[in-house]
Parts: sequence; structure tokens; C-alpha cells
Amino acid sequence: MNCKIKLTLILSLIFLAVRGQTTSPFLKQFKQTSLPVCIKYTHEEQIYFGAIYHTDTIDGELQDVFEKNDNYQKDSLLLLSKEFVKMHLLPNTKYIYRIDDNKKDTLGSELIDDYLNSDFYAISSIPTVNTFHIVIYERIFSISDIRSSEKFICTITKSGKFIYRNLIASFTFSGTSITNSGGRVPWFPLEYGCINRDLTINKSSENYGEIKYKILPDGKIVITK
Repeated sequence: MNCKIKLTLILSLIFLAVRGQTTSPFLKQFKQTSLPVCIKYTHEEQIYFGAIYHTDTIDGELQDVFEKNDNYQKDSLLLLSKEFVKMHLLPNTKYIYRIDDNKKDTLGSELIDDYLNSDFYAISSIPTVNTFHIVIYERIFSISDIRSSEKFICTITKSGKFIYRNLIASFTFSGTSITNSGGRVPWFPLEYGCINRDLTINKSSENYGEIKYKILPDGKIVITK
């Protein structure tokens, strides 16, 4: 067998192994994507959450006008059941904790049943040659009756058991800011992250700056220097 045939065979086996990571029936709602990939919020998404506006002069006064896009809607086919989320995408704990990765401090906690009182949407799955799946999903919830969003990267075993998850992007209502008109508008500090081919993650946050992570061979996600 010559070198070219050997190389073709090896590449074919790798290709089949990678495809095999995404054939699990419970991942059918997750669209397969490849690395590198960036998880962010599009302009249309930001309009959807009520965060895009411009200041205009109306009847001689400065006023804040919010953009609307009536054609944009979340895809209901991607909506995940609460049972699926609890079984595959969350730790088996009574509380969900919010952690400051830089300071290793707990920022707060929420009963898991209260946390599940949200809408969860499948985003994508990422094929790897590891023994776990990588998926991206979104949680939409309300703060003071204003919709907010968090997007998570999650690792699960091939049989669907939760391993680890980490916030990779967020667009959450965090109070108000004053505009040129003197009025107040909702403030949504933006976070987004990019997953590289070597399974490192570069995250950018308006609140916390630049943070780097690494997905380990066992599926855990750790902060790196």
C-alpha cells in the first residue's frame, strides 16, 4: 500500500470518526458546525432584545427611537424541552451557581427549578475526535420583565451525560444608561467567545475584559493564562 493510499485511508477514518460524534439521536436539534467558530449576537438579535436605538428630533424634541424587526423570530423547532435541558445540559445539583472566573468568586445562585423557568434553544454541535460531544445552546429569560440571553458551551458524554458547561456569550439586561436625549435606555453589556481548532476559547467581555479557556481531554473547561 503506497503512502497516498495510506493517507487517504487515514483521513477517511478520521472523517468517519468525527461524523460519528454527532449521530446521537438526542442531538438532532443541534445543527453541526466546524471549528473555528465564534458565538456572538447579531444585529437582528440585539434588536429582538430591544437594545438598538437612535436619537432623533421629533416635534422639536430629542427622543430615543428603538429599531424593530417584525420578521425576526426565534426558531420554534430549536426550542429544547425542560426535561432535555435538565437531563443533558445542567449539573445534577439543587442550585445553579454564577461564578466569576477571574476571581473564582460565586456571584449568586438560583434554584434549578427557577432557572429552568426560561426558554432554551439549540444552536449547534461541534464534531470532535474526543469521547464527548460539544454543544452550544441559548437560554432566554427575563430580568425586570426585559428579555435577556446567555449562550453556553457544554460538554456531554456520548451517552448524553452532562460533563461541564461554561458561559461563552451573553446579552443580559444590567440596568439603564442615559442617552443624548437625556432619557434612559436598557443597558446590555456584551460578551462573546470564539472556539479555536485546538479547543481553546477566547472570550471578550465588556465587564471582565479578555479571558481564555481550554477544553480538556476529559471535557472539563478551565480558565488559562
